[in-house]
Amino acid sequence: MKRRSILLSTVVLAWLAGMAAAFSWSLENRMRSFADGEQLLIYTDALNQEVSTDIASPENLATLIHYRDAACGCSLPNDEHVVRIAEKYARKSIRFVLVEASVDGSPWTVRVPWSKTLTPSTAGLPKVPSTPAAVVVDRHGRVAYFGPYSEGVGCFTGGGRFVEDTLEHLLAGEPVQRANLFASGCYCRSADG
Repeated sequence: MKRRSILLSTVVLAWLAGMAAAFSWSLENRMRSFADGEQLLIYTDALNQEVSTDIASPENLATLIHYRDAACGCSLPNDEHVVRIAEKYARKSIRFVLVEASVDGSPWTVRVPWSKTLTPSTAGLPKVPSTPAAVVVDRHGRVAYFGPYSEGVGCFTGGGRFVEDTLEHLLAGEPVQRANLFASGCYCRSADG
């Protein structure tokens, strides 16, 4: 009987060790930086770009440009975060623009009050190194925030309210300009990245 419980304990411990190794491997393969070293100089300059007035409306306090790639496995969990932001800010003079990198994969099925849907090749649109990503533009067309929505394995769980904090500053009439290129989380390289 004792021999049987030792065998059972060994099997359970081996299974737990295997599950821990698989989980660790899965995390390592999903986690990456939003921008790589050589991209930092290129994308830091995005803060100096002015966004076209047909994309960022001067009639609104800010425009949130959401970059999504349906083929990216990180997009679907991030969609919930975007919906929560839209629900909170839709009636606060924030305009929402969707940039859909591809339609292969999980389609956008949730309701967000998009005023426009664009492709990454649209003229006057900032390029991003990874998706999902956000660019917040003030009413004058200046980039106020450039980077991911948050950090962490699922892009929706981790630290940071980067977009929400930027929108709150703009709603309070405070100037803000920040890039978050060093975040680590679940991101997919964009075609431009």
